[in-house]
Amino acid sequence: MMDTQLAFYAALTFASRDTVWRTIDDEMKASGRGAVAARGFEAAAQRIGLVMRHRYNLAFVDVGAWDTHDGQGRATGQLAARIGEPGPRRGLAAYATALGAEAWRHTVVVVVCELDRTFHENGNRGIDHGHGSIYWALGGGVSGGRMTGPQVRIAPKMLNQNRDLPVLIDYPALIGRIWQRQYGLTAAQIATVFSGAAPARPDLI
Repeated sequence: MMDTQLAFYAALTFASRDTVWRTIDDEMKASGRGAVAARGFEAAAQRIGLVMRHRYNLAFVDVGAWDTHDGQGRATGQLAARIGEPGPRRGLAAYATALGAEAWRHTVVVVVCELDRTFHENGNRGIDHGHGSIYWALGGGVSGGRMTGPQVRIAPKMLNQNRDLPVLIDYPALIGRIWQRQYGLTAAQIATVFSGAAPARPDLI
């Protein structure tokens, strides 16, 4: 019985997905946006924006190929070739445009890296998995255009295990604070999602 129910809901989910994608593709072609040579995350961001504008409030997309363990490069190289695609001038801009100005006013996007990188270069001219990093926050209600939060001078004694940046704000604390401000949630309610994470400042919205 359980397998039959799972099969039914799985088929329903895939059918809904296919319907949404067809509707979005038709709209993009009709508006002329289908001719834009968007690829990868930029194309996915356009579709996500349209889905959220018409029907849904939450979406996920995986953006891979960021393991720059070797040949990371500087102005050119693996990282330079990748970083422009999801950035605020391309991928995230495509998302905001597709979402529409009214919905964007009430939207907050937080960019969090799954695995951060070491401060020191390794022997293969790349960088390995690390701890501390930065977060991007943008949206119509975000108090942006600035760097904020705790910051420390980069020096050998400040590095975590003498290899990477320390964690100054954990992402559950940051996202928890945004949810507090945006949805009026209490600290106890946030704790049901992020157990043990006290909402942290700074206030971004």
